[in-house]
Amino acid sequence: MSIFEALGFSNLGIGAIQSEDEMTVVPIVGPSRGNIAGPESLSFSRTAGYGTMVFENKDASRPAIVPSNYMVRGKSAQDHAMAGSGVVASRRSESFDNACCVESSQGGLLRNEEGNEVDKDFYRLLKIVKDSGFRGYVGIEYEGKDLSQDEGVMATKNLLIKAGKSLM
Repeated sequence: MSIFEALGFSNLGIGAIQSEDEMTVVPIVGPSRGNIAGPESLSFSRTAGYGTMVFENKDASRPAIVPSNYMVRGKSAQDHAMAGSGVVASRRSESFDNACCVESSQGGLLRNEEGNEVDKDFYRLLKIVKDSGFRGYVGIEYEGKDLSQDEGVMATKNLLIKAGKSLM
């Protein structure tokens, strides 16, 4: 029995492929969601510290899927994105500690002599991403004040490469 059959899906197909920059989404579509709650049942509740996102499922009887790369952009908090996907049982809240943030505009800048970020642990962040099985692209955004946007992106890229090599 396939995972789709176990979840009660039927007549599945591939929808229109959508691409934006480095991200490509291949939707799986069909007449039925099976035994999975609709996306309107799932809501982001809060962050619970660095790398942790909390979701709530309001459906009374079906689990909800938190999609991989689910991203939350906040005005007063760090932006987070799920490094993997997850499932939240009906009428429950669930926290996932595989979220990550690589935006340097909120919290700290590349500061020390070795080029390491002093407010974020990029080594821990990349370990979470690697352990999740993610094998895609990482987007970099820089909005700091100490470097130009181009310099900030390159400094962040160099730090990610350095941290990534330490995991090999």
